[in-house]
Amino acid sequence: MAVKREDLSCLEKFDADSVLEVLRSRYANDEIYTNCGEILLAVNPYKTLTIFDNENHEKYDWKTFEANMPPHIYNVAARAYQRIREAKTDQVILVSGESGAGKTESTKLMVKHLVYMSPNGDDDLHNKIVQVNPLLEAFGNAQTIINDNSSRFAKFLELSFDENGQVIGAAIRDYMLEKARVVTCNKRERNFHIFYSLFAGASKQQLSDLNLSESTNYRIMKCECLKLLEEKTRYREIYTQQMDALKKIGFDENVCMDKMFFILNDNFYLRRT
Repeated sequence: MAVKREDLSCLEKFDADSVLEVLRSRYANDEIYTNCGEILLAVNPYKTLTIFDNENHEKYDWKTFEANMPPHIYNVAARAYQRIREAKTDQVILVSGESGAGKTESTKLMVKHLVYMSPNGDDDLHNKIVQVNPLLEAFGNAQTIINDNSSRFAKFLELSFDENGQVIGAAIRDYMLEKARVVTCNKRERNFHIFYSLFAGASKQQLSDLNLSESTNYRIMKCECLKLLEEKTRYREIYTQQMDALKKIGFDENVCMDKMFFILNDNFYLRRT
């Protein structure tokens, strides 16, 4: 029978085979989280699980959770928040992993739990923080050979708390954006999502306002992997989500297009064929 442990640091024999055996046996039971001392290992389930409901929010609240509780992403957030409240010091959570490991989703879940633990959880603020992610993904994510929505940049999310532990704001910074992708892509890979969604969702007048002509005039729209006509509905939906996200965080439609014009002209260059 396979070994089943919640903390890999307790293994009598700690090697690659033993670690993989534990992770595999836990994953088969939808136990996607495993501790390794202070480190939490997460294996992407690629499906929806029921372990992120209100019951688990309450279970891993910073005031009541215990050190020997089952490993969970909420536990990481609760420990950090507890130290913020009790030690009055800044805390850092590093989220790292391969492409497709679930880093973005893990970050969203921790933010959700941090807002829940705040004295007066501000759902509106939480929603705004979450809404920013699709915007960052639009301008910084792209399809690669192994991941259709791969982050091509590093991200730093900073949450601010008042003296009572209430979330009062957030700042998101991006680093190491893979700008070379704008000029050329490897086979079966694509440019950043925003280009395709823009041509699929924006009106002719909006494209004209952005000094853009027909999509067929641009090299990035002709990569061998892209069939824009077949995928236009999906990219149009993505564009709508992006515009809705901008509006929800305080920009009206005219400002949205102004921001789009600035970003396209300041950071990216659509190369004609």
